[in-house]
Amino acid sequence: MTPKLHPFCLVFALLLASLTAFAQQEPATTQAIQFFKSQTKALGLSPSDVAEFRISDAYQTRHNGVTHVFLNQQYAKLDVLGAVANINVRPDGRILTFGARFIPNLAQKVTHTTPEVTPESAVKTAIQTFGMDKGKPLGAAQKVSDFLYVFPNDGITLTPVKAKLCLLPLDNQSVKLVWRINLYEPDGQNEWIAGVDAITGDLVSFYDQVLHCDFTPAESHCEDTRAHTHFPKPTDNPLLAPPPPPNSEAYFVLPMPLQSPYWGDAEWVTSPADPVASPFGWHDTDGTDGAEYTITRGNNVHAYQDILAQNSSIGDEPDGGDSLHFGFPYDPANEFPYTQIEAATTNLFYWNNIVHDVFYHYGFDEVSGNFQENNYGKGGLENDAVAAETLDGSFVNNANFNTQVDGELSRMQM
Repeated sequence: MTPKLHPFCLVFALLLASLTAFAQQEPATTQAIQFFKSQTKALGLSPSDVAEFRISDAYQTRHNGVTHVFLNQQYAKLDVLGAVANINVRPDGRILTFGARFIPNLAQKVTHTTPEVTPESAVKTAIQTFGMDKGKPLGAAQKVSDFLYVFPNDGITLTPVKAKLCLLPLDNQSVKLVWRINLYEPDGQNEWIAGVDAITGDLVSFYDQVLHCDFTPAESHCEDTRAHTHFPKPTDNPLLAPPPPPNSEAYFVLPMPLQSPYWGDAEWVTSPADPVASPFGWHDTDGTDGAEYTITRGNNVHAYQDILAQNSSIGDEPDGGDSLHFGFPYDPANEFPYTQIEAATTNLFYWNNIVHDVFYHYGFDEVSGNFQENNYGKGGLENDAVAAETLDGSFVNNANFNTQVDGELSRMQM
């Protein structure tokens, strides 16, 4: 008989493990900073350029023991956007690799550190610039700090709007004081990251945070610039799922390594959850035996259809029942994909979990900022399982992914 661990002992063991990891990480971080400062001249920087920074992240990769330290250059307590350094420290204290994009002669390039434009005015400028002004008033901001304000979305954007006071290098000679603003469009297709000059109020920079997989008229795919001609498989009937194995969770999907229906057929995959990456299975969220969900939802991803482009579930996810058997008919030649939405959503759930489990073993785990609802006491920020939307109704051929910081929801639209 395997003895059960008392709850207090379990909590103590997890606490001890986290303290041990932190104790190992702390000297490595100190070593990284000391090494970085020793390279000031070689990097073309002056002592004043490395005098002020913050540790934006530091964590240790489990499988090789390497500690990764990230520094963000600052001036007058303001982050310099894009000015980062990364130092990777071996378990024995030696430096593995490092790189830096700190701005040289920073103090001479900064002209302002106090804004003349309010965050409200900057946000309104950005909203108008991107055509998101629908006549709705901008709600009152919550002041998080002197440098950060958060505005309610109130139907203008998909998520709350953040306005952060930062320094933005525009070229080799100028560094502007800006309000960095995020505007996530209601349809989820674009999240604009805009820089509004905090002195003049002009828009000086912007980019789209959402990564898109675009299909040209010639149907060239993201992974290959060559055009592909598709020949649907002739079939008289949908591929009906045979009875699944008993006493085992199972998914009727296009299994790894198939990248599309044109590479093979759907089949049953049983108990695919990796015991290290997903120790309680794909449908767990509380860290104890037994699934919390029998639908396509769990610790790593919540997959649901979004035909009406609502960017949220309406409660009709595929349900595998207590046995977690997700077997739905699929016909690759069907020209009406909405009629087999359960199969598509199950496949999306399967592949999101596969990606999570595979990359976990390459270091993309809890402390490095992966996507999990529950981090099981292993560090990092949680409550950020991927929201994966099947047949998103915003557009067609619109696959995209919006990666947020650790602890915030990231969205996939397919």
